[in-house]
Amino acid sequence: MADLGKKYCVNCLADVTNLRLRCTDCPDIELCPECFSAGAEIGNHRRWHGYQQVDGGRFSLWGPEAEGGWTSREEQSLLDAIEQYGFGNWEDMAAHVGASRTPQEVMEHYVTMYIHGNLGKACIPESIPNRVTDHTCPSGGPLSPSLTTPLPPLDINLADQQQLGYMPLRDDYEIEYDQDAEKLISGLSVNYDDEDVEIEMKRAHVDMYVRKLRERQRRKNIARDYNLVPAFLGRDKKDKEKEKPGALGVIGTAVGVGGGSSWQWHNWIRFHNGSRIRPCFQYTQKKDPKGREGAAGQTAGSLSVHG
Repeated sequence: MADLGKKYCVNCLADVTNLRLRCTDCPDIELCPECFSAGAEIGNHRRWHGYQQVDGGRFSLWGPEAEGGWTSREEQSLLDAIEQYGFGNWEDMAAHVGASRTPQEVMEHYVTMYIHGNLGKACIPESIPNRVTDHTCPSGGPLSPSLTTPLPPLDINLADQQQLGYMPLRDDYEIEYDQDAEKLISGLSVNYDDEDVEIEMKRAHVDMYVRKLRERQRRKNIARDYNLVPAFLGRDKKDKEKEKPGALGVIGTAVGVGGGSSWQWHNWIRFHNGSRIRPCFQYTQKKDPKGREGAAGQTAGSLSVHG
């Protein structure tokens, strides 16, 4: 006696409880996949009639000989899980498929059936073409990297480099011109629901940032072309030397003034000028026949007194 809970093919009487094809024009016609694929026609049923797949989610996509006995519902859950969690996240995929499947089983089934199986061989090409195009010119070409000579680093010592924040290998500085220029775009984010006004505002921010970068590079080019950094460091050294104690120059060292106060420097100037002028008036030191001393002698005498 036939089981009332089962369904049978009307052509070959095979058990189609798990999977059957029902004709939409002939409600009483249900065929097994083999008879349907062969184009079986019974009574008023024709092969070009519309059909509907009916299954209980318990049939196997890979046939009864497939390992593990995976049902169609588990296969669908597996494909949904790999789309949601990504390839390799086998633990979450196993939890999505069901408690009856371990992560190891999920991995082995997917690799065996979908990658190395017939489906993978038909969908995945044997050799994946290289989608990266090499646009670099050959050696000696107009845009060859060998023709671009890197700029030499600035001629400054290590101490000046550290003071300036200059990185010679990168030809860059730790603190750039307009250091906070990146704040214009650091908080920007593009969303699908942005309105036209918001998109134009974000584009304006990007344009402002590009302008700041160009101005930064322009200043760096000017500093390099005119050798401003070494010149600035050289002048800075001279200013520091003047600020040091005893920095009166060669003259101050010669007279031994050292780093004295301003009145010492003033007295030294008076003494130096007097010693230069005094020989010019030596001939006036003798009195004239009338016993009077000339004005030049008086001037020299006054200088000698002050000296």
